[in-house]
Amino acid sequence: MKSILKLFYMVLIGGLSISGAALAGNGDNIKTGSGQFLYTVSNSSNGNNSVLGYKIDPSNGSLKELPGSPFPTRGNGEGIILLGASDNGLTISKDHKFLFAPNRGSQTIAVFRIYSDGSLTHVPGSPFPTGGYTPVSLALHGDLLYVSHLGINLPDNCSGCEYRGYRVSKSGAITPMADSVYKLTETPPAIPLALRFSPNGQFLIGTEAGATSKINVFEVKRSSPNADAKLVLVPGSPFDSIGKEPFGFNFNPANDSQFFVSNLQTLAVPGNVEGSVSSYLIAKTGQISPIVTDLPSNGGQEATCWVSLSNDGKLLFATNPTSDSVTSYSVTPDGRLSLQHITTMSRGTITKGGPLAPVDMAVTTHNDYLYMATVRIPTITGFKISADGGLTPIPGVSPLQVTNPVDAAPFGIAYLDFGAKAENVEYADD
Repeated sequence: MKSILKLFYMVLIGGLSISGAALAGNGDNIKTGSGQFLYTVSNSSNGNNSVLGYKIDPSNGSLKELPGSPFPTRGNGEGIILLGASDNGLTISKDHKFLFAPNRGSQTIAVFRIYSDGSLTHVPGSPFPTGGYTPVSLALHGDLLYVSHLGINLPDNCSGCEYRGYRVSKSGAITPMADSVYKLTETPPAIPLALRFSPNGQFLIGTEAGATSKINVFEVKRSSPNADAKLVLVPGSPFDSIGKEPFGFNFNPANDSQFFVSNLQTLAVPGNVEGSVSSYLIAKTGQISPIVTDLPSNGGQEATCWVSLSNDGKLLFATNPTSDSVTSYSVTPDGRLSLQHITTMSRGTITKGGPLAPVDMAVTTHNDYLYMATVRIPTITGFKISADGGLTPIPGVSPLQVTNPVDAAPFGIAYLDFGAKAENVEYADD
């Protein structure tokens, strides 16, 4: 098992180094912000972990690095990693105020204030210790932040594999909540790679890759709006995954009762096993059920890991790192998937050999562009989205190398549109 896990994640690793540019934060108040921005975290080790920020030109999808980028997180990533792949590795608050980024190698979360020009500066006290080991996936809703931790002994067992909860204050500081740690199975290892809230914040959902192939669903209970939260497993949880090795997932922006989960199917590399995407319904009481039990074709693409949807819910995209490709599906109103396109990644002007290995993705507000981070060679690659889900590389972002491949691999991408409606957030007191 140990050798199989290492082989799989070796396919995803790519090195990068990061320059120590000065921290910016020269923008003004976020209420006057405008424009669209994209962020990824380098995951660099040796104290050089950073968030890289770009402004999107909506007329052609091109990216321009922000002044002051990269923004140091004041901590360590994992560098060249074996077991750090994760979903939702970077997140932004719904009021457009804060960006959260993990320092996976130093067990902290960096919290940045976002300014109107997209620049970032640390909030007071950042980065904040998590109390766990190897924070990877971030679930944020209002003033609640839950973080998935990979622990310290993978792949032998899942010692320290757990979810931990925190309150977010008005200044952006995070504080652990009492009795908020949920520990996962050590043996067989339940690898916690993805964690998200349901859109209304009532439920917290986490996938277990590894030997267990389960999906956890918790009800998030609070005695009052200002109280700490408690996680309570809904009846029937954890649920069996339809498809082996559930990895990443996302809700349908057009239908809160539907969510879609990628399935690695096997950790062996080369596995020669087609990955897949499953579709589920979540009931008002939190129980989940498959929309279909027959998995739709993924066109023979392997190691399906990340999923993202268009904002109208009509298209779904899935990245396949070991096949170095992206699959596009159409989505029916009842949540059924049909394969439309397979797009093979291109290195463009990058001459270094090997696959790019696409991971996290983001779709822009009007479904114009799809951006993704890649880890074998650290880039952001962008595509123009056609009505049927076809992807055309954006000139100059096909791909854009974000740093030199030396000691890191970016897992995490976040998109911010100041023109989209910001939600009011009631934060905890400082």
